[in-house]
Amino acid sequence: KQIYWTFDGPGGRANSGPFASYSHYSEFINIAIGCALGALLIRAANRGPTRHIQLQSIFDWNALSLVHKALCALLLLGAVAIAVSTSRNGLVSFVVALAVCGALMQLTRKVDGIGWPMVGFAFLAFIGLLTMGIDPVIERFERAVDDPTTAVSTRVDLIRDTASMAMSFGAFGSGLGSYEFAFPAFDTAVRGGTAEHAENQYMEVLAELGFVGALLVLTFLILAVRTLWLQLRQTA
Repeated sequence: KQIYWTFDGPGGRANSGPFASYSHYSEFINIAIGCALGALLIRAANRGPTRHIQLQSIFDWNALSLVHKALCALLLLGAVAIAVSTSRNGLVSFVVALAVCGALMQLTRKVDGIGWPMVGFAFLAFIGLLTMGIDPVIERFERAVDDPTTAVSTRVDLIRDTASMAMSFGAFGSGLGSYEFAFPAFDTAVRGGTAEHAENQYMEVLAELGFVGALLVLTFLILAVRTLWLQLRQTA
């Protein structure tokens, strides 16, 4: 129940890896899985005479290099780690991202055979989760189902008060990393402790970076989606 077996984690939690917050941990692992999948596809494309990827060849374990095996292991261990972290948003984000990646690979028509590898990946991840213990994950989702009104209203209150904070700070926001210290002045809900984050990345960006910073972030996202769309049209 310690970070790096040295530092006590908040509340004696042992499911957030090297992070104090399990939410941050699951977010980092989700990003790492995306990077690993991208690297795996790039290396698979470079193995053949063309850039057309036979995804099933990645699962030819004997033919894989050590780097390929490490990337495959990261995908499986990352999926299990997100579930074991008990972060509901982290797990939902992982499932959504997996579905989107599968759909995009299918749309490009440059990746063949994504069906069975996806099924195999999900099966192995589920077996790993059973080995680590699935009960805490189920209990975590049951709490949200048992009292959905409280679970939703808490997030709605945070978003409402964060919007007030964003309007108050205006164009340039309160500054990156300042949410925990600036938000209490706008917190109208009755809850124990202090909210360290808005539980909504978009609203927190708006509050900390202001309208100018949020516009820059939105511009970056639009450019990224535009680039992806152009790539899909070229490969379709």
